[in-house]
Amino acid sequence: MGLPLLNGFVGEFVILQGTFMEKLELAAWPCPELILAAATWLWLYQRVFFGTVTNPKNEKLHDLTPRELLYIRAAGHLWRSGSALSQAFLSDPGAAVNQIV
Repeated sequence: MGLPLLNGFVGEFVILQGTFMEKLELAAWPCPELILAAATWLWLYQRVFFGTVTNPKNEKLHDLTPRELLYIRAAGHLWRSGSALSQAFLSDPGAAVNQIV
């Protein structure tokens, strides 16, 4: 499952795009699932990151240290840039595909 501009979403979109070109009837089935899955992920994100603390043990947990924050930001940047620049990875494979096929 993926959200826009993330790797999963781009992959699902490319798969659906290829399916639409071949068989429109088959590609129509997964579209509602894509919408429901995105809504579920957004609901989960809201509850996890913006919900109230229900377990008293969790009230004493500390936020990320500066080092952890640096690592998570670097990983997020790589993740988003790989998704946003996915066209570089999806360029016409041409000769490689012709060798396989």
